[in-house]
Amino acid sequence: MQPHPNNSLRYLPNERKKGIIGTCITALVTMLLLIIIAFTPKEPPETEEGILVNFGFDETGLGLIEPSAPPVEVEPASPPPPPVAQNTQTEEPILTQNFEDAPEVKKVDPEAERKRLEKIEADRKLREQREAERLKKEAEEAERRRIEAEQKREADIRNKTREALAGSKNAGTTSTSEGVA
Repeated sequence: MQPHPNNSLRYLPNERKKGIIGTCITALVTMLLLIIIAFTPKEPPETEEGILVNFGFDETGLGLIEPSAPPVEVEPASPPPPPVAQNTQTEEPILTQNFEDAPEVKKVDPEAERKRLEKIEADRKLREQREAERLKKEAEEAERRRIEAEQKREADIRNKTREALAGSKNAGTTSTSEGVA
């Protein structure tokens, strides 16, 4: 197959030249717009502008003179008077309390405490034993259910097999080998 005479790189039809030039110009303009938009700084958001007006402290708020706060009079701080030295030694003896209103601590009988601890230990062992029996019964019940489910599944399989084989015995044709019904 011979190349077409208009298929040369040096020779381009006029429409093709226009198409390539248009594409290049469009791409350059798009790139320039993207670069300009990307590198322009964003304007800060507008804040409230205006003149701050002080209407004064009066209800009417009229006049050209802005009222000022009344001056605060500062009184010079006088130094505190020196403390009067008192004689700390007195002739009276210091009184103390001879009795307490605190509750008495009951003395624990060691024998009663030992019996109480033994009872608590016996109750704990009884609870543990009952819990172990309960868990054992639950395990036995779960095992029994599992065995029953397994036996039922096997029986279902046997029944389905038996039905399938029994149905195939009756499934036959009433035609003769001659092909006549």
